[in-house]
Amino acid sequence: MKMNEFQKKVLSLPRVEPEVGESLEYYHKGICVSRGVPKEVFVELESFEVRKDDIYLVTYPKAGTTWMQQIISLIMDGLKAEHHKDLHVFFRFPFLENTWISHYSQVGLIPPTHTLLDKMQQDTPRKIKTHLSPLLLPKQIFDKRPKVVYVARNPKDVAVSYYHMHQFDTSLQTYPGWEKFFERFINKDVSGGDWFQHNLFWWEKRHDANVLFIKFEDMKKDLKNAVQVTADFLERTVTQDDLQKIVEKCSFENMKKDPKVNPDMVLEFCSDSDVVNQPPKENIMSFMRKGQVGDWKNQFTVAQSELFDELFRKEMMGTQLTFDFE
Repeated sequence: MKMNEFQKKVLSLPRVEPEVGESLEYYHKGICVSRGVPKEVFVELESFEVRKDDIYLVTYPKAGTTWMQQIISLIMDGLKAEHHKDLHVFFRFPFLENTWISHYSQVGLIPPTHTLLDKMQQDTPRKIKTHLSPLLLPKQIFDKRPKVVYVARNPKDVAVSYYHMHQFDTSLQTYPGWEKFFERFINKDVSGGDWFQHNLFWWEKRHDANVLFIKFEDMKKDLKNAVQVTADFLERTVTQDDLQKIVEKCSFENMKKDPKVNPDMVLEFCSDSDVVNQPPKENIMSFMRKGQVGDWKNQFTVAQSELFDELFRKEMMGTQLTFDFE
């Protein structure tokens, strides 16, 4: 479906007003979850049929998901793939768990989610992304061991980026200010759950043959190498010419201005419809805000930074996992 058709159909859908004081978060197995992931999803995921040749992009929110899904999409589909011209990467690389626009499937808008992924063609690997805690993922992911690409980003930048996303994404809880969000984040009580648990689980699996653990900061330092490492992991041969073209297409600047990559287009039109019974928030920024390393210094107070550093030292002790914070 072309994006202009997508836009017209989304805008034709009815708005449902939210209930006063309605929360957009709940807890499942002790983990804070966005209401965009209904409880019924977790029941269905228990029996979700994983394919051996699936490719799973797993990230904590705001760790570089959009960036890596575009890289993987270009590696797997090729630079000349026709569907890249008409189909947003959001739909080329569907979320496993998100059904917050599930009723769009009634008019053919939503990409395959957990209930529709089985209908995807069998002769090519499915590309699936998820933010779910490892405790909530389908068991078959660990039994069948499909390829998993895990992107990790330093938690200070994640926190700031995620806070700003909460301020304009209608599917997420709104916070009265940074201080409240920071408090919830360090208490591991935001949608997505515990950043430390999420990252360390996959860090401990980094030597598994089916897992690629890659850091956002390393991608920023040497994107060409990151693309090559990813292609090697996916067992795809990429020529030096194509490698350079992928690097160019996946620069932050080019992705932000590409309407088939920047999530703003999808979020903008979704926010004009129901999206978990919420009216659209003021669109004060772009989903792809800065993509920088060290932007946390513009948000954290000295006291907050010191408090977080102490928490980081405690949680990461003995793990050998380190991050560049600037």
